[in-house]
Amino acid sequence: MSISVPDSIYCCRERLRQCLENNTHTIVLAIDGIHLDIARQCWPEAKTEQLETVFPTTSSTGWLSSLTGQTIHQHRVPGVVFRPTSNAPLINVWEYDGDEIPIPEHNIFTDAIMLGYQTVAINGDFLPVTGRWTQALFAHCQKTCPERFFTAPALDIPQKVHHVTTCIDSFLNTSEPTFIWCFIDTDLHIHRYGYDQDLCDFLTQLGKQAEQWQTQGYQVIAYSDHGLVPTRHDIDIANTIEKIADNFNLQTGGAGRTRWLYTSSEQENEIIDTLRQALPTEIQVISQRQIFTQFDPRIGRVLIIAGGENFICPAEYIYEHGSRLPEEMQVPFTYWRPYGR
Repeated sequence: MSISVPDSIYCCRERLRQCLENNTHTIVLAIDGIHLDIARQCWPEAKTEQLETVFPTTSSTGWLSSLTGQTIHQHRVPGVVFRPTSNAPLINVWEYDGDEIPIPEHNIFTDAIMLGYQTVAINGDFLPVTGRWTQALFAHCQKTCPERFFTAPALDIPQKVHHVTTCIDSFLNTSEPTFIWCFIDTDLHIHRYGYDQDLCDFLTQLGKQAEQWQTQGYQVIAYSDHGLVPTRHDIDIANTIEKIADNFNLQTGGAGRTRWLYTSSEQENEIIDTLRQALPTEIQVISQRQIFTQFDPRIGRVLIIAGGENFICPAEYIYEHGSRLPEEMQVPFTYWRPYGR
């Protein structure tokens, strides 16, 4: 079967569905925070193609778009901190349990079930996120497993890979084809240590295990939601944005390297001019209308997007995501096909 190049993460669901036509055990390694170049470096024997992820480059947007094929306007999750409806109080998507995030009627799990697969989501690295977003992400999946991998304490790299392997293998002892979507949260490690040797060793060894599954006649796909770039917290930038928001009595949403301000259309240009005069030139201050084809009331009218290393992030982070740099936007779609397929 020929798999065409997926040019957008919105295409990911359809690409996965195409793979399911092989009618064999299918393992999807959903690895948070891996950009295209690191995948090609660590998995040279596999076929890696480029996906363009969704903006803003956050896990909440990327994973949900990849499993549903929906845009942020359709699944209604534009980031981490946002208004669920126009003029509503701000929410944090990781804590939200209301009904303004819809449960999708169809996703990759319903696709797999219709093609005769048993479906499993290994989601332990997402815990303790258990609210409405998680319900939307894993809607219709027949079985979930709360095993933790990269976030599990006191495990070295070979132990982490072994843990992933044994957990996935435990669901493959069946004659019925099984679709396994396994989440591995390398993102927090990258936030703190970057793409270091430990991370590369983990990915390389995981790739070797994918080759083993391949020899057993299984197909393995790995993809990611976003990459990360070097970022340093700049207290002056943080204070400037906070002061301007306070002076105009504006709420701030967004996350990571993209923030936004909720203002009126009448005040929008004044806010943009004020921010541009006060912030470094490498920070982009633009209208929402310059990014999105349709106005979305969940997102503020004025966007503040990092362009260099200095921006806003937790003090312990050295890498961050959320903006539009190539290393954040370009993510891998990698597959190890069964021999002869």
